Amino acid sequence: MKCIRFVFLVFLLISFIFIVACDPNDEELDDLKSRVEELEKEYEIGYNVPTHPDYPILYFSIAESPDITDTPPELLISYGLNKEDELIDEYKDDEIIKEHYGEEASQELPYGRYKGTSVINLRYSPLYGRAKVEENVDGIWEINGEEIPYMEVVEEGLMTIVARQEGGYQVNYTYEDGFGKDEAKEFTKFLFDSL
Repeated sequence: MKCIRFVFLVFLLISFIFIVACDPNDEELDDLKSRVEELEKEYEIGYNVPTHPDYPILYFSIAESPDITDTPPELLISYGLNKEDELIDEYKDDEIIKEHYGEEASQELPYGRYKGTSVINLRYSPLYGRAKVEENVDGIWEINGEEIPYMEVVEEGLMTIVARQEGGYQVNYTYEDGFGKDEAKEFTKFLFDSL
C-alpha cells in the first residue's frame, strides 16, 4: 500500500512540474524574443527587453513609424504588479485586433495585453542617446553615480528618462498599493543596470 501511495505522489509531483513548465505564456515570451531578434537583424542594432522577477510583462508592442522606413521601431512594454493568464477581452482574437488597430496590429502586438495592475509603462528606443529631462524637473535620483531626473506628471505617478549611448527608456510610473516612489526608483536602477 505504501508503494502505491508513493508512486501516486511521485506521479502527482511530475504532473505538477509538467503543467508549470508548459505555461503558454512562456511560449509566447519565446515568440516575443524571436520577434526582437528579427528586428535586431533587420536594423543591425541591439534591442533591450528587460524582464523583471517582480513585475511581469502585461503587454509588448512594436511602434513603427509608417513615414520613416529606415528608422528602427521603438518597443512599448507594460509591467504589472500582477498578471492573470487571461487576455483583456479586445485582445483575445486576432480579427478583433486587426479591426480595431489595423491589419498589421497582430504583428505589432506580439505579446499580451494580459489582465493585471499596470504600474510601469516604458518606451524603449535603440536610438535615444544621451537625452535628458531638463524642464520641469521635480527631483533627481542618484543611481550608479549618475543623476537621473524625474518629473511628477500627476499625483499618482512620475516620469523619467534613462538614456545611454546605446539606447534608452522613457518610463511612466503609476502609483498603486505596493508600488510608490521608492519602487519606481528601484525599477529605474534595474533599467539603468540592464542597458
